[in-house]
Amino acid sequence: MIGGGQLARMSAPAAAALGVRLRVLVESDEAPAAQVVVDAPVGAAKDPYAVRGALDGADVLTFEHEHIPSGMLRVLEEEGESVQPGSLALVHAQDKVVMRRAMDDLGVVNPQ
Repeated sequence: MIGGGQLARMSAPAAAALGVRLRVLVESDEAPAAQVVVDAPVGAAKDPYAVRGALDGADVLTFEHEHIPSGMLRVLEEEGESVQPGSLALVHAQDKVVMRRAMDDLGVVNPQ
């Protein structure tokens, strides 16, 4: 998982209960997830070398926030890595105009 905030921290017990070994790329040793996840290398979410290092040996890459370059995830997908949700979902989270257009296309009512 890329990002060591509260969501990653809260994911740790659920992953353990499912028998999933969780590795979280944290921004610092003091990040919330670093306090509870044993495998928590330190690195920036925007650093492709740090992300690739965290991905080494992993079955799936996921992320807990939208501050990751979607292009970097797209390259990993093109190389055959499993990114869940995919880079396209991240584009929607990063660009609210794109997200609203997609919702409009689906006929989802967006209360203002």
